[in-house]
Amino acid sequence: MADLSRLLALRNGGRVVAAQLIQKLQDIFANADMEPAQKIHELESKLVELKTRYDMLEDMDQHIQDLTGEEDVQQEIEATDAENAIIQDAGDLCRYRINTLRRANPDVDHHPPAPSVSSRATSRPKIALPRFNGDILQWQQFWQAFVAEIESDASLADINNVPQFLQSKKGKESFNRSGYASAA
Repeated sequence: MADLSRLLALRNGGRVVAAQLIQKLQDIFANADMEPAQKIHELESKLVELKTRYDMLEDMDQHIQDLTGEEDVQQEIEATDAENAIIQDAGDLCRYRINTLRRANPDVDHHPPAPSVSSRATSRPKIALPRFNGDILQWQQFWQAFVAEIESDASLADINNVPQFLQSKKGKESFNRSGYASAA
């Protein structure tokens, strides 16, 4: 029962947040001082937040219905549907308003450029390591060199060791890391 009351409280809090988001959407749309591009951006970001909140509420509703007794399930479903319809209708109205705003302002770029990612974030660091061919006798030497190389370079402090480790394997071991078992 404590689980059910906690879920009900969480759902009520989520509904309050959804109502606040709906109010923010209405305020943004009513703001005549805002540029169309900014208005579209703000409306879309709040609409995404509302959709995320709605999905979370649906999950909670399902858990609550699972925990609700058989005699109260029908009432719970009807009440939930009524509350969720308000959120869904507000989201649909906002989507309609965004589309209307876009048609009225065709010169506004609706697809902003994707943020550029630095090449440092997408490339592997250059680390000189001995090749490990799977011989257990070479493992200790390889691992010590690997750890020493990673720890000696401060710029590699947050590096994920797995790709670098896999890159340094060769032969049968590199074939095994691809998910295929060797026939030998």
